[in-house]
Amino acid sequence: MMLKLDGVSCGYGNVQVLWDISLEVRDREIVTIIGPNGAGKTTILRTISGLMKPSAGTIEFDGKVISGVPAHKIVDMGISQIPGGRRLFPLMTVMENLDLGGYRWRKTPTFDEALVEVFQLFPRLEERKDQQAGSLSGGEQQMLAIGRGLMSRPKYLLLDEPSLGLAPLIIKEIGNIITTIRQRGTTILLVEQNANLALKLSDRGYVLETGRIVLHDEGKNLRDNPMVKKSYLGESTVEEA
Repeated sequence: MMLKLDGVSCGYGNVQVLWDISLEVRDREIVTIIGPNGAGKTTILRTISGLMKPSAGTIEFDGKVISGVPAHKIVDMGISQIPGGRRLFPLMTVMENLDLGGYRWRKTPTFDEALVEVFQLFPRLEERKDQQAGSLSGGEQQMLAIGRGLMSRPKYLLLDEPSLGLAPLIIKEIGNIITTIRQRGTTILLVEQNANLALKLSDRGYVLETGRIVLHDEGKNLRDNPMVKKSYLGESTVEEA
């Protein structure tokens, strides 16, 4: 199974954001997209999810063209997006948010199985299942956002900035959770401003600048790339005297 973008362009109204994007995510990989703010990283995820329609190019999933397919049908096909900023329903409980994530499995054994898996992955959510989502800590809210996405039992998970605004210890925990999700068989496309974290987690990575892919390599090679080090990892490529 593979997710593949071939020559995809997209934008908002008359403003083009993505230019001729080609990338692929293979089964059981973690692939990351890094780049500066405004480069178009989130737009790629929104276009895959069906929230935006490409003006050119095609998106294929498991050999089927999904460009232009409505978002709810893309979820049914096995792709789930965890949006940046978490986008929880703050006045609803943890359990109610999870229930919405698993709407397609309601009143089936699959829903119960998904809930057990989410609570195994995030024990704190089970402890707080009757608590309003808006009263959770930032780290707990991110866990709930991921858990809500996992309730749809996705084959491919699109993760948008999961470490944003979190403390270093929580970021490390979220990184471990992402690795565990992959080990359980879910493929992940990760957009992340924390390039160091993203490249440590990922098998492969793409560097996006001004809506164009400028570099693609294995995660470990990108971490050693002088341009990536200078621009995204905060490391100087000039030896000190």
